[in-house]
Amino acid sequence: MNIDNKLMPLITVVTPSYNQGKFIRETIESVLGQDYPRLQYIVVDGGSTDETLEILKEYDGKLSWISESDDGQTDAINKGMRLAKGEILAYLNSDDLYEEKSLFKVAEIFMSNKNIDLIYGDFNYINIDGKLVSQRRTIDFDFGAFRYDHCFICQPSSFWRRSVFDEIGLFKEQLYYYMDYDFYLRAASAGLRFHHVRAPLANLRLHTDCKTVNGSVDGRNKMLIEREQVLFPYRIKLSNTVITHVLHKVLKIFYRIKILIHQAIQNRQVNITPHKRLMNSVYDGDV
Repeated sequence: MNIDNKLMPLITVVTPSYNQGKFIRETIESVLGQDYPRLQYIVVDGGSTDETLEILKEYDGKLSWISESDDGQTDAINKGMRLAKGEILAYLNSDDLYEEKSLFKVAEIFMSNKNIDLIYGDFNYINIDGKLVSQRRTIDFDFGAFRYDHCFICQPSSFWRRSVFDEIGLFKEQLYYYMDYDFYLRAASAGLRFHHVRAPLANLRLHTDCKTVNGSVDGRNKMLIEREQVLFPYRIKLSNTVITHVLHKVLKIFYRIKILIHQAIQNRQVNITPHKRLMNSVYDGDV
């Protein structure tokens, strides 16, 4: 699809950052290296004390950045989104990377399909050195599976129109782990339309400083509690709590089987590696 650069939609990418100096240069290069002609790139730093600010200064004129104390990652994301001017929006954490030409792919799909509100793609897991750990192929959107199985949308590979914020609002700042899951759930329940790109759009880095990987037992418990709080409004609730619990278990099994059948039909089996348990704990929200 050949389109005049002037006709391409403006894309805004926001990167929340805090003391990720060892990764942020690679993240920035993955965004700027897209060579997308109409890009607004904003880095919102929480007042880093490592080498982050020196790196950001090197990119003055190529991106916009601020560094000040904030109330955490979600606050930083929303702060950047309030500055966003793009027709298409996304956020990329300061340790993750885009695949080459991802922004072009996303822009062309949005331009060709006016009825699509959110796009998400397949993705890769990479290690601390940026080396491929595994390829992850997700599924076409299924709201039932999304509520009862797991969040099969990889946040770095997701993009949405500005109108989505107009419809459902920004990310909930009281959420620490699952603000993206909550965002997608609100969008789906509002009837917004998702589109799955069957190609990797981003690389999700697994490392010991990642909050969803390196956590204490207390931290893991907080993750599970927050996950259930996010999901509760979207699941069936009966007057009998025991029957409700059993129903949820049955639905979870049903949708897991449905997903496996869906993957088998499309011949899109996941490449499992010895890192399976670590990856699934991050990807599925289950431990």
